[in-house]
Amino acid sequence: MAAGVEVKINRKSFQNSGLKMEAAARQAVNNILAFGVGEAKKNSPVKTGHLRRSIHVLDSSSKGGRYGTNIIYARIQEEGGKIRAKRAKYLRFKIGNRWVTVKEVKIKPKRYLKRSASTTQANVPRLVRKAIREAKL
Repeated sequence: MAAGVEVKINRKSFQNSGLKMEAAARQAVNNILAFGVGEAKKNSPVKTGHLRRSIHVLDSSSKGGRYGTNIIYARIQEEGGKIRAKRAKYLRFKIGNRWVTVKEVKIKPKRYLKRSASTTQANVPRLVRKAIREAKL
């Protein structure tokens, strides 16, 4: 995975509560992951839209789940860094109508996943309450 966020549920609070609580836990995880994916997409940098479209739930269970993307350039967009030429002395690319030749390119961190995780974490109580209401407990 190039970049992602993990969500975990403390299952001790749901033990011995029956199938409805299990369903509520699963729904809570789904609500949290869906919210996180939406926030990550909203925060992601957009040039072609490929990165934004690639953000999705990677895995999910009643215990937790992960969302993110497997796009190769997602990590450098999230964390920032330098891109250097590997097989040649210089990088060469076009900006507008002009060709540019440089030894390295610095990418500033966008932190679209980190910001989505922070916003999602702040909304967890509301999303869990919603799941409990939907399970009619």
